Amino acid sequence: MDKKLHYILSFGLFLSLAISSCKKEDEAGSAPEIALQGMTKTTVEEFKDSVFAVIEYYDEQGDIGDENPDVNSLEMWDERYENPEQYRLPPVTPNGEKLRVRGTIRVYIPTLIRRSTEEDQEQTYLHFRLKDRAGNWSNTVRSPLMTITPRQN
Repeated sequence: MDKKLHYILSFGLFLSLAISSCKKEDEAGSAPEIALQGMTKTTVEEFKDSVFAVIEYYDEQGDIGDENPDVNSLEMWDERYENPEQYRLPPVTPNGEKLRVRGTIRVYIPTLIRRSTEEDQEQTYLHFRLKDRAGNWSNTVRSPLMTITPRQN
């Protein structure tokens, strides 16, 4: 193989590797990722016990949370109900900077109640998802089976 052809093939290989290793510019549209690390309790006494869900998050842009107190970034819903509970999160990066972030959110759930008093206990799953400032929803994570028992006097 002559030297000229060798250089052309080498340059072509280098160029194709350089192009394929570049990240697309639509990274700003990538969604956060979450994982449920655990629940402080999975059996609760209604009207008495509170629970914390511990959620780990990762986001390429760091656009988690919002300065606006009217903007909610986290949803939690109980499978027994149609509408989710919404929570506000403060920004995790200063001044809207684009920084790769990883962290933990502790979600306080003040109480769970039974929908019917005819049963000794009820069971449900709780689901969580996180929205970034660009409007991208994360994956949804599900709690272990939660058992709600009647309040003991």
